[in-house]
Amino acid sequence: MRKLRKLGELRELRELRELRKLGELRELRELRKLMFPILNSQFSILNSQFSISYHLTRMLSIPLNSVL
Repeated sequence: MRKLRKLGELRELRELRELRKLGELRELRELRKLMFPILNSQFSILNSQFSISYHLTRMLSIPLNSVL
């Protein structure tokens, strides 16, 4: 009887662990869904900053006598 009870408890513990893992995976998926737009917008900001600095550098590297 004790062995059967222990086996039942072990089975319940395994099931609880699996449920907890599934819950953690679900939370991670939800976090990923929330984080993606934030990261995407930050990447867009960085990209535009790089573009601005690139064009400013190119404009400033033109020799003055060719402009005048």
